[in-house]
Amino acid sequence: MKDLQESPERDNQDDAQARIWETNHAKILEFISETIKWAGSTIPTVTEISKGTGLSRKAIYNHLKNVSLNPAGQQRLEMLDAFEGEIMMKICKLAMYGNLQAAKLYLELRGKIQPKGFTINSQTNNVQINGITLNQQVLQNLSAEQLKTIEEILKSVNGVTRGNRFDGVTEANNSDNQQDNISK
Repeated sequence: MKDLQESPERDNQDDAQARIWETNHAKILEFISETIKWAGSTIPTVTEISKGTGLSRKAIYNHLKNVSLNPAGQQRLEMLDAFEGEIMMKICKLAMYGNLQAAKLYLELRGKIQPKGFTINSQTNNVQINGITLNQQVLQNLSAEQLKTIEEILKSVNGVTRGNRFDGVTEANNSDNQQDNISK
């Protein structure tokens, strides 16, 4: 019976591909990290990453899209998963020695307590018109033309002056608008 082991040439090819992937990964992450440090919270575009790293836009797009599918990417994720348990053990050890910040962090990470200022917003904003429910999910499935039509209808209604752009509506905007309506 034929031996199913891979040839040494195949192993060398896999190693070379892994090294290329790791080099590209390091370039991309370093550029993103430096850009964020320099520009604040602005994440660079694929074009900016391409110019900054010398890699093609296609290579960057494919790399970012397939990080978890690449064997080297999977290996990195597995390493991070392995460290997660170790980190939790160190936090737990600090907590056991009386470090209250570590105890709090440990309990938050384990989901036993919620971080201060963290609330789960279970409010849903729906509008019902003649039995038809209009919510964020429905709005996201509408075409730009359909959204524009609804926006024009709402603009024509007396008193609608804020929050009538659907593409920028957030829970915070909706809460602000509700407060405005209540105070009028």
